[in-house]
Amino acid sequence: MSFLQSLFLLGLSAAAIPLLIHLLNRPRARVVPFSSLAFIKRLQIRQSRRLRVREILLLLLRILMLALLAIAFARPALQGPLARGLGGTVRSSACVVLDASYSMSFDENGEPLLAKAKERGREVAELLDEGDEAFLVFGGDTPESRFETATHNLRLLETEIQKAPQSWQGGDMTRSFREAYRTLAGSRNANREIYWISDMQRVSSAIEEGEWEAFMDPDVRVFLVPVGETARPNLAVTKAELYESRRLDGNVKIQVEVANYSGEKRDVLASLWAGGERLANSSLAIDAGSAQTTIFSMQAPKGSFVLGEVRIEADDLPGDDTFYFTLAEQQRLPVLVVTDGIEESYGYLQKALLPAGDESPVRLESAAPRDLAGRDLSRYASVILLGVRTLSESAAALLGEYVSAGGGVLIVPGDATDFGAYNQIVLPALMPGVSLSESMVEHRKSPVGIEWFDPLHSVWALFPKGIDRALREVGLTRYLDVTPGEESRPLAKTGDGRPFLLESERGAGHVLLFAGGFDLSWGDFPTQPVFLPLLHELVRYHDRGGALTRTSVLVNRPFRRSLDGVSLGESFTIVDPSGQEFTVQPTAEGERIALSFAGTREPGFYELRGPGRSEWFAVNLDTRESDLTPIDPDELARSLPVEGVVVVTPRERIDRSVLGTRFGRELWWELIVLVLALALFELFLSQSSRQAVPQES
Repeated sequence: MSFLQSLFLLGLSAAAIPLLIHLLNRPRARVVPFSSLAFIKRLQIRQSRRLRVREILLLLLRILMLALLAIAFARPALQGPLARGLGGTVRSSACVVLDASYSMSFDENGEPLLAKAKERGREVAELLDEGDEAFLVFGGDTPESRFETATHNLRLLETEIQKAPQSWQGGDMTRSFREAYRTLAGSRNANREIYWISDMQRVSSAIEEGEWEAFMDPDVRVFLVPVGETARPNLAVTKAELYESRRLDGNVKIQVEVANYSGEKRDVLASLWAGGERLANSSLAIDAGSAQTTIFSMQAPKGSFVLGEVRIEADDLPGDDTFYFTLAEQQRLPVLVVTDGIEESYGYLQKALLPAGDESPVRLESAAPRDLAGRDLSRYASVILLGVRTLSESAAALLGEYVSAGGGVLIVPGDATDFGAYNQIVLPALMPGVSLSESMVEHRKSPVGIEWFDPLHSVWALFPKGIDRALREVGLTRYLDVTPGEESRPLAKTGDGRPFLLESERGAGHVLLFAGGFDLSWGDFPTQPVFLPLLHELVRYHDRGGALTRTSVLVNRPFRRSLDGVSLGESFTIVDPSGQEFTVQPTAEGERIALSFAGTREPGFYELRGPGRSEWFAVNLDTRESDLTPIDPDELARSLPVEGVVVVTPRERIDRSVLGTRFGRELWWELIVLVLALALFELFLSQSSRQAVPQES
């Protein structure tokens, strides 16, 4: 037997009240003048004994009534099979959490895992009786509750389970459970249960220490219901990016990564498609648990946008066998230079990037820091901060978004650079962990060169032999004392071992920081032969790293665009891969006008139409979900900060695991009836006791 409101058991202490009253009100003997007691002595002894027995019986009855009343308020309930035999269980509240992430589309023996999960969900629905209530949550990184309030229509619950759509979002057990606990928060039923029906994918079952305690309810029982077998081999296209910057003749090289999430070596054929045609093939032999890259070369078709796909042969999880990308046709790489108007630095930069004027492969645009908010940064292959004193927090955040989406930023200091502001605003947004010293390193009498570079980094790959000698010939008279962060790495160092060119990755993009400026007060770097080819290679490096990702987002992540020359009253249309149209209006975000679209529910190509604008963007799966390795359910149960987690194996019936844990028939009504019966008996007994006591005359 269990108690549903055990706090009321404290009321058992009230059972001592009748005993205290009895002890405090014991009658004292009185002296009564009487001629002789000889004739009534035996009668008095017999009556005293009867009265004493009745008083003790009344005392026990009153103690028992108060104790039973306290127990009744504590709601005692039977539990387990005995409860079912004595009239069923008390009312239950069940939340079925159906994992709908795209790993559940894995085809196992001709049947998707989601179909097996739906069947287990139907079994849970059959456990509920009339009067019970149910909730349904579709699990994922953005869980969805199907009912705003609990439903008592169990047929509707089964129907909604069977209608559960296959989602393309990734899995997240913690977020799914947080939503499940939220739905049950208002329930007052004795049995409150969560059923997590999932493939128990390890990558989506990670638990951060202390995270669950914020939303967990210890009175809710948790049942883990795994579906599927343990071996789930899978191949996935995990990445595609430009191997090198686009050439003026339209030739494009794309580097593709394919991962093998299985226990054995796999042979796979990868292909590149554009404009509905297969352009290239590549055969790969990928070792177990590893990834392999290949490079495709294509002549980009003419047109404003190239819609391309990288495909591998379909396997049991077809969703991640295709990577979508768009590539805008452009003859020259657009580069935005953000500057406070430092003429000498800008002059050297302009001569390096535009050696042939309008025939150069780069197209330069300039803007003041205050104008960043009004720019659509996604149009640029690279953004160069040239001698900028500082940025506002909103401008730094805007650049951070641009980099995360695949953009590239090059930071070049100047005489007016505010190192303190960079440490507080600019670097935390672009290069976390990197900091600048307030004082510079001076070598005016004997300039130092660049004594070390990372030969494995791709920015040096196209340089001819002798690049190390060319770098040593650079004479640096002063430069910043830069402290790298944990997620940054130096690409070149000065003769005293300090970073001269530092890189940080953020999202899909890259940020590069020069320790020296681009005018002669910092040294002769801008006049050295290595200056021009290095700048061109850095710009191409930014472009090839982000050209495919700046026009791509992950499923269920918002697509965002800053818009130039657009008013707030204008409307735009977005067409998803299925042909459904959505009307979207831009909003003001500080000083800029931006468009945001959250309906990226499936992978594929989306078209953005609007006044004076027509472009495409791609949506891809988060391939972290492609590793289908499951976690052992018993291991998961032990890792959850929840007491008494029950694992229901795939071959086990759910009812056998659940019914034995439920609170059964409540006994409070029977106890109340018993208390009333005892009260009537106590009343009768007390009245008869009064009649037996002689009355004074």
